[in-house]
Amino acid sequence: MTLLNFFLANKITILTSSRADYSIYKPLLQELYNEPEIELQIVAFGTHTSMDFGFTVQTIKDDGFLVFRELPFVLDGSGPCAVSTSISKTIEQFSNLWNNTATDLIVCLGDRYEMFAAVTASVPFQIPVLHIHGGETTLGAMDNVFRNCLTHMASIHFACCEKYRKKIVELTGAEKNIYNTGALSIDNLSSLQLLTVDEFNQQFKVNLSKPTILTTFHPETVSFENNEMYAQQLVKALEEIIPEFQVLITMPNVDTFGNIIRNEIVGLQKRYPEHIFTFENLGTIGYLSAMKHCSMMVGNTSSGFIEASFFPKWVINLGNRQDGRLITENIITVPVVATEIVKSVHDLKKMQVPEISHPYGDGKAAIKMKSLIYSYLQTPIS
Repeated sequence: MTLLNFFLANKITILTSSRADYSIYKPLLQELYNEPEIELQIVAFGTHTSMDFGFTVQTIKDDGFLVFRELPFVLDGSGPCAVSTSISKTIEQFSNLWNNTATDLIVCLGDRYEMFAAVTASVPFQIPVLHIHGGETTLGAMDNVFRNCLTHMASIHFACCEKYRKKIVELTGAEKNIYNTGALSIDNLSSLQLLTVDEFNQQFKVNLSKPTILTTFHPETVSFENNEMYAQQLVKALEEIIPEFQVLITMPNVDTFGNIIRNEIVGLQKRYPEHIFTFENLGTIGYLSAMKHCSMMVGNTSSGFIEASFFPKWVINLGNRQDGRLITENIITVPVVATEIVKSVHDLKKMQVPEISHPYGDGKAAIKMKSLIYSYLQTPIS
């Protein structure tokens, strides 16, 4: 590929299916968006286009980015059949999109089934794929399968730490185009002006000067039949720790039987409106600001592994969903049992959070990624 052709042909398609992956992407989007050599095509799908989940495609637009395509939300229900049907419908959506969209590189992130479906549809079109956050392990979620499938479909890989880079090498049997760039989330935390306690209170009507626990609990999609019990145990634990703590809850992903957890949380909030605060979407700055000011985190979200290590914050990791991830000194893992959760909260509130040896980079992941993307697109494909 000549330099002239590179300048003329650089169409990069970013796939974002939820508030979670968009908030991670944001530093990379900012690096790429105003580059004259790049035509950035953001495709928003999944929960982004659902009113029930906050219609978060509007957040992308409010941040100043042009959305190239918005695809309708296709999930109808939350059981295994609904998720399987959603996968097939998403593949159909993206089959049409790839058939009618010129692009030189697809960028995908993470491990969601929606992302798997979107990239699967691209395989017959032989479009190069860049995968971010490969090499990680979540044994308690079917996401592990989808992440590894995305790794095998990708031509270039950006891992968030060296351990995960080595895992990608092991999975693919090759070293070429596999890089430890560090985590984009650390870029966010290094560069964003987070909200003060007063600013957060003005925007979200939650006073974080009070002792606050930040909670996100997603369904375990491998042992999904246990989610009702897990939801009940989590709610029981949260009931026991209020009013000593107020609880700020971000609602769970759309996963197998995820509505069971959502319904339990909604019921809890209605019973304790002065102590329980629920949000579909705090946005990147809102969520990271809540993490900065909270007393500790309780749940099973991946942000408890990367972002929480930056401050650092105590994290009570619940259950098996994140089994296999890198564990830093600020994380303890307990079963989803109310008595265990309550005991851990009471134990950790008396303890100082340890210093962390940061494994996730220096806050310059987006700059490194942009340079590597340029190099990849200028290299002739043999």
